[in-house]
Amino acid sequence: MTRDDLMRKTEVAARAARLLFDAQDFDGCANRAYYAMFDIARAFLIARHGITTDAIKTHSGLISAFSRLGVKQDGLPVDLGRWLNQAGEARASADYDTRSVNAETATVLLLNMDRFIAALSKELDAKGR
Repeated sequence: MTRDDLMRKTEVAARAARLLFDAQDFDGCANRAYYAMFDIARAFLIARHGITTDAIKTHSGLISAFSRLGVKQDGLPVDLGRWLNQAGEARASADYDTRSVNAETATVLLLNMDRFIAALSKELDAKGR
């Protein structure tokens, strides 16, 4: 999967997250918000570090690689790593736990998703990739 494929997936997932929020499906919103962030993080790692989509096999592996390479090595804001991790936890809770994501948590997830996508889009555009 290419960077452009992942950017398209990011846009679709972000749009779906907003629609699910509006429909008051906060678990679905959490899932799609996380995947929007997950996909743009993968696009960033491909463009900036040449990491293939096959190289990262797990969600925790992607979050770890993003924190190590994007935040620590490239100097991206620590908040980006924290937001990706929080979104991953919310998605896991929404998908696998008995407790549901509430409206307040979903609101924060959408805000952080938008900030995360904007920051990484800016980074990717700034590097001409």
